Amino acid sequence: MAEKEDHSAEYSVCFEEFEEIGDHVPWILPCSHTLCHNCIKVLLHGGLQIECPECKKQHPALDSEKSFPQNKYILENMRLRVRIARLGQADKNAEKRQPSKDNSASAKNDESCQDHG
Repeated sequence: MAEKEDHSAEYSVCFEEFEEIGDHVPWILPCSHTLCHNCIKVLLHGGLQIECPECKKQHPALDSEKSFPQNKYILENMRLRVRIARLGQADKNAEKRQPSKDNSASAKNDESCQDHG
């Protein structure tokens, strides 16, 4: 069975990956759809409301794009992915540093005295 791809870190209109800082920070609309900061600015066009590109609901934007909160769930998910990737890399590095069982056994045999085992 094919593994399902996770696109939660990707925005569905501009197809850019979300970022923790910059133009592609994820912001959430009252309809619960998430847009990147840059796309919210583009969709507002200096206006006072935005139409969600997913469900077409209209949402007032009282204070420009800052009317909507950041999507903390997606941001935390991104941070978690980075931590998991770092832990995986640390595990790989630890495995490289540990001698294999075959090498440790041969090293022990090399250290043994021929007369006393």
